Order: sequence, then C-alpha cells, then structure tokens
Amino acid sequence: MENATVSVKSQDGKQWTQSATDNKGQTIRFWIQPPITDDNYYVADVSIGKNLVYSFSPVKLRAGVPQEFKIITSWPAIVNSLLTVQVFKDSSRVVTTLDGNFLVELYDSNGNKITDSKVDARGQAYFSNIKVDDYIFHAINLNTNSELGITTSTVDGKQNLIQIFKSQSVIIDQTSNTTINQPTQSPNATKNPAPSNIPNCQCVAFRLDNVQDYWLNNVQTKIINTFQQKNANLTIGIIGNSFGNDAKLAAYLEDKIKTNNPSIEIANNGWEFENFAAHNKNEQYSLLKDSNDKIFSLLGTTPSVFIPPYGKINNYTFDAMYENKITLLSANTLTYHTVYPSSSTIHRFPATVATGFISIGNGTSHRLTNNEIFTNIQNSLHDYGFAVVTIAFQDYAMNNGTATQNEPDMQQIQQLGSLIDELRNNGLKIVTIRGISIKEIPNLIPVWIKNNAGWWANGRISDSDFISGIQYMIQKHIIIIQNLPKSGELNGQSVPVWVKNNAGWWAENKISDNDFVKGIEFLVQQGIIRI
Repeated sequence: MENATVSVKSQDGKQWTQSATDNKGQTIRFWIQPPITDDNYYVADVSIGKNLVYSFSPVKLRAGVPQEFKIITSWPAIVNSLLTVQVFKDSSRVVTTLDGNFLVELYDSNGNKITDSKVDARGQAYFSNIKVDDYIFHAINLNTNSELGITTSTVDGKQNLIQIFKSQSVIIDQTSNTTINQPTQSPNATKNPAPSNIPNCQCVAFRLDNVQDYWLNNVQTKIINTFQQKNANLTIGIIGNSFGNDAKLAAYLEDKIKTNNPSIEIANNGWEFENFAAHNKNEQYSLLKDSNDKIFSLLGTTPSVFIPPYGKINNYTFDAMYENKITLLSANTLTYHTVYPSSSTIHRFPATVATGFISIGNGTSHRLTNNEIFTNIQNSLHDYGFAVVTIAFQDYAMNNGTATQNEPDMQQIQQLGSLIDELRNNGLKIVTIRGISIKEIPNLIPVWIKNNAGWWANGRISDSDFISGIQYMIQKHIIIIQNLPKSGELNGQSVPVWVKNNAGWWAENKISDNDFVKGIEFLVQQGIIRI
C-alpha cells in the first residue's frame, strides 16, 4: 500500500514517530525504545486520507533485536465494484437530458484529477477500479461550463452510491482540514426527505385525503369501491368534526372496515382541518384526541396515522401524537418538514406522488396521466424506497365547466383501476401506510453530521464545530428538542464522557439515531450546550 501514513503510538495515545509508505508498502526504519514491562506495547495506526484509519496492535519490541511487522488492513487494494454517482437538480429530482449534458469529475484529496464520467439519462455517472482514498466529486454542466455541485467521499469499497446536490456548499474545518459537505437551502426551501440509498420495499400506499360528510360523497365512495373491487389496500384521511352526519358515507365505511379484506386504514386528518402549527401542545393534543374519539365512536377503529392539514406541524405536534398513540406521520410533499422525533417512536411516510395538481393561475385541478403517475412512483421508489400517492377525489368528479359535481367521472375512475393493475403487473405491492415496512424509513440525518460526531468523539474537531452541526439539525427540524435556549455556546461545564462515547459509537453505527439524540438532548437540557 503506497502513500499510506503509519503512525506509532504508545497506549496512552502519544505519537512517537510516523512515516509514509513507499511503492513497496514499507515505512522507513523506526528507532523506538522498547517498553519497560511486558504489559506495555505500541499501536500502529495506518491511515489513508483524513477518514480511514486501521489500528494494529500489540506492537511488542525486544531490546536490541531488529523487527519487522506486516500489517494487513481490511481495505481492498483497488475498489472493483461499481460506484454510482447520482446528480440532483434539487432536493429530490435527478438531472435528465432535458436539463442539459453533465459530467462528473473525480479528484484526489490533493486536487489532482483522476478521471471523469458522463452523466446518463437517469442522472447517474459510474466509476470503478479506483484506489481506496478520500475523493472529491465535481458535477459539471457541460452546456454552461459551470459547476453544478460538489461533494467529498471516502471510497473504501463499502458504499456503492454517492449523491451530488445542486449548489452544495463545501465547508473546510480549519481545525482538521476536513471537508464537510452541507446542502445549501433558502429559508423557504421545500423540506423533503433527503434521497437515501435504502432498501426498496416495492410497495405503494394510496392515500385518500379530506374525507368528510356530503361533499362529493358519491365520488368518495366510488373511489373507495374501486380499491375494494381490485382487492387493493387504501388509507383514508378523515376530518373528525366534519364526519358522521352523512349516514350514507359513515355506514359505507363502517361496512367496508368490518370486512377488513382488502384493508382500509383510517387516518386522522385533523378535527376541523386546522393549522396545527398555530396551536400549543395541549390544544393539539385535544384536536387529535377529539378526532380519534369521534372516528372510533363511528367506525370502531382508532387511527394511528396523522395527516396534518396543510402539512403544518411544529415541535408540539410530536408530543401530541405520542400521547395519543399516533405513531405514523404522513404530510404533504410540498409542505413536508423533515423531522426526527427525538423521544418517541413516530415514523415518517410523507406523500411523494400526487394524482393531480391545482393550477396556481386559475385554481383549476388537473389529473396526471397514468404514465406520469407511474413514472413518479418509480422515481419515489428509487429515491426513498417507498411511494405514498395522494388522491384528491375532486379529480375524479365530473365538472360542468363552472363547478365540480357530485358524480364520478367514470373515465377517470377506470384510469384509476388501470393504474392499480399496472402497478401490480410490474411487481409492486399496494399497501396501507402502516403496511410500509419500518425498515424502509429513510435516514434523514445528513452523512456529514455523522462524520462530525465521529471527529468530535476522537478530538479532531472542537466543541464549537460540533455544535454547528447540532444547530443545523435543529434549524432544519431533523431533531426536535423542546424549550431550547437561543444562544450558541458552552456554559463552561465539561461534556460527560458517555456523551462523546455515544457520538463515536453512533458514527460507527453501533447505536441507533435515537440513542445519539438522547445524548444531545441531555447536553441541551442540562445547559452544557446552548443552541
């Protein structure tokens, strides 16, 4: 292994000497004092770049005897597996040929260009047969000869996917010369789940929102009946205070729920379709409870899924959900806040696909074609591992040109049935939101945060640098901590050893995200860190 750095340290971490390896993988000869007792020994750290370290021990020396040690690391000499680089034009969509021609250039950590690869129609470039090392990936727009985005990654053969986002800033940590990548977003940017390389459940959940008395009830029941006839699952969001007086709709749903085959899942869509972010914790708790109680009294089922009206939530929403035993959050794509509930078991399955849209200009609704919906579902499965499709039932109602009528548009209803068939013909399962495997939940914590945690635990970055990462997660609602002080500083108390241990273990995937966040909660709540 050429150009690796070998550092020899004593057991207390003190470095005694170091050397780079030559083209034969050998260091210079070290002259080191043998340990005084048999219990003492040296440790040899082999490092490549800034992020890869392999520790070899014990290195035991004998007085007056030249010794050679052969160290075999766990890294391959050459990474032969295919490394895919995805280039994104925003937080969730990859570039296509319609956006122009793109190229990904690969540089080593010293800024030397290694190779490049053209981006294909799926927004992907490919690399293989490269050495284990730290690399910089530049996405170049060939049409404008400008840089679209940049990211760094350690290539060690364990990963097979790297992602570059548009306008991604590169922050250089001055204490360790470490490059940290952080996506730049405007305060009003859409907060969707960051694309992740996660297992694909090959499943699609359909969500019928805003179900209520009287309004287009013939259309609502026809849509539900279409899923029943196709033996397909469906999640239905009910507005609690606007449901129950329409005996036709309530009786229809109660009858369908009792059969339970196929499954109809009832979700809480608010009490009066109110903005939850405008209410305090107690008010939100009451709104959720009132709606759940009303739904249970009429249908005999208690929702465990919450569809927030307008997609609006705040810190109190998670406490209110948790206290009402609502464990699944499914917000709307365009208003969804990526959040990581820090002290509960709430999981996020946001809407990722819609069957139609409303024109901003004149307010009219437009249904997408089945081909468009199917393509969006495929993109969602690729990006997130699952798809949640929202159905606006007014898209399936007749319109006389001036008003929506309470009569199903049978052509659109037939298209809905054909879409269900097409999904199944392509091997996709149709499930409720609860039916999506919890294993498919995307990891919303950015990779650079995890890198920061590991570097902080190892003393490679300062407390203030680590706090910057925590501030970012709180500002972006990735973690939620109640009653935050508003100053970013340490109060002078020392950070408990177990918190730093947690950070290091989390960086090595030895503990869960929740366990790591508990340590951060402790620091903030004890006033050791003020955000």
